[in-house]
Amino acid sequence: MGAERVMLQSKIHTFVHKDRTIQKVQCVTADSFDLHFFKTQPSEKAFDQVVSLYQNFIVPRYSALFGTLILFRLPEDVNVPFSSVSEEYGEVFDPLSVVTVQFQKHLSLRGGEVVFDDTATKEFFDLLESRGCLKIARGKRNDIKLLPVSSSLGFLTESETESSVRINSHFFVMDVFDVATVFDRIGCPVGAMVEKEEVLSPPLFEREVLEIQTDGSSQITNYSLFDTEVILNGKSYQHENNAVFYSRPKHKVTKEGGYDYVIVNGSVVAEKPGGKSVVPASGFVMKVQEKLSLQSFSVSYGKKRGVRFAVQVGNSAVKDGKAATRFLSPFWHLTQPWIPSYPPSMYPHRYAKDKAPRTVLGTNQKGQIMLLWMEGAGKFGYDPKKDSSGATLKEAAEYAAYLGMVNGVHLDGGGSAQILYQGKRELMLSDRDPNDYHEIERAVPIGISLK
Repeated sequence: MGAERVMLQSKIHTFVHKDRTIQKVQCVTADSFDLHFFKTQPSEKAFDQVVSLYQNFIVPRYSALFGTLILFRLPEDVNVPFSSVSEEYGEVFDPLSVVTVQFQKHLSLRGGEVVFDDTATKEFFDLLESRGCLKIARGKRNDIKLLPVSSSLGFLTESETESSVRINSHFFVMDVFDVATVFDRIGCPVGAMVEKEEVLSPPLFEREVLEIQTDGSSQITNYSLFDTEVILNGKSYQHENNAVFYSRPKHKVTKEGGYDYVIVNGSVVAEKPGGKSVVPASGFVMKVQEKLSLQSFSVSYGKKRGVRFAVQVGNSAVKDGKAATRFLSPFWHLTQPWIPSYPPSMYPHRYAKDKAPRTVLGTNQKGQIMLLWMEGAGKFGYDPKKDSSGATLKEAAEYAAYLGMVNGVHLDGGGSAQILYQGKRELMLSDRDPNDYHEIERAVPIGISLK
């Protein structure tokens, strides 16, 4: 017998608002539960796109919040000439973080210009700039903010994965306020991922999770870092058993004593004796009482028995057939970026008012997988008679429930929002070129494929 054929369908729904603006919603349904997370293919174009987004949109729009922003990445063929050991951070294993520590120590602003108190730092700064790997965006504040950029960002359309459907997945560090420590970098994904019982990344910030069991049933539930098993060098660590975990927003600095292991994106990025370590916004710190003999920097997270797939990103959209009417997961306001510091700071903070492109993943009344993309207004070139207005979180939840979703969560929306159906987009991206209004695909680190 041949392989069983997967029933797959895509349909565009158009909703008309009272003010006569429209909202287009792509709804993809499938009777397959063959969902997979995948990393996008790293692209050098992603760095220039991040810089362009800051220079042409983010900083001009919020210039009073920003000073001199230094965005930089590390090319693979460049060796870092700086010491990886410091009193403040212990031993740093991640090269991009080592550079960030060095820049933090030896850069300052004088008369609006970047100055150096160390020749080696200036030479490395100039090297990155000459290679096109360091660029500056300038706001109105008189300060410097370092924004290291991950080299793992890529594009859904360039991803080498065989699938009928691809959708962008997780929130990732993108905002100035999310780069809270030298260990945070733009492009780092945040939130739990589970596939075939394997926990691929840990939960953070106590946000809601869409969980699909091996029997196909689904639920909206909660995962916590403090209930997660951390496996390092073959040994299992659990909070308040043989280790203590620290994460934001509860902790910004660990307590004194022991040995701290800073963990970001599945790797140990630093080791610090004596405690008092800064807690990254996109990871956590594990404190143990004795120094570990690290054979590998890779970290894994155990299993979730009976779970076929789980994803933790945004607020729930629908729970048990009812549309969410408010924030049920913790988020914070862009207007108060100092309390507390954890991603994503620029998540729209008015649940029923702020419109944007949205993506939602869930299951419907027939027990099928259901993916929604709510097209948003273009940042440039929006025509209210032809283009979607974008949906509030409240509207997105209502659309999802109306179309039959039973349980579902918001994935990353905004400029990242898109669905590739049979390799093509059926709606328009919201990121547009200000000159000719052509669509600009935003780079992302993680996607979800449906095979």
